[in-house]
Amino acid sequence: MQKGQVQYDVETVKRDILSFLKLHEDAYKNGKSVWDTLLSQYVTLDKVEVCVGHPGNVSFRVRIPHEMRNLYQVSMHAGAVCTLVDYCSGAAVTGFDAQNQHISVKLQQDYLSRVMMDREYIVSVIVQKVGKKLAFSQTFIIDALTQEIVVSASHTIAVVKETYKL
Repeated sequence: MQKGQVQYDVETVKRDILSFLKLHEDAYKNGKSVWDTLLSQYVTLDKVEVCVGHPGNVSFRVRIPHEMRNLYQVSMHAGAVCTLVDYCSGAAVTGFDAQNQHISVKLQQDYLSRVMMDREYIVSVIVQKVGKKLAFSQTFIIDALTQEIVVSASHTIAVVKETYKL
């Protein structure tokens, strides 16, 4: 391990990600119905890997619900896709930095194909770096059946050390 690199424990990372998912699920059950809390019903943690050179990789599985469909009723709304990427990459970064809050600064997506309804997808997040002020991740939404990448995204997240009460 190089100087300054953080050593991560897979079980701790899993626990922190599951805590993030549970928090959003509870918010949905308590009537705070926004897209990311709705997603909490459909997204499950699949795999966590701690890596050398970057914090790690996290995979989620999701079956796209009808509530996320676009105007044409066949594929996922682009805004919902953006929320799915934000939700999963945010959960992954939280797994490697649970003591701080995280706020999206930049979220860029490339749509390679449609994200279809009632189909299972793998959301693969590579947490590239968690620094003192910013975290960086790369996310791929992959069709679980064909293994085709349908969305590629990069996410820059501010690491906020202060806590705020609303």
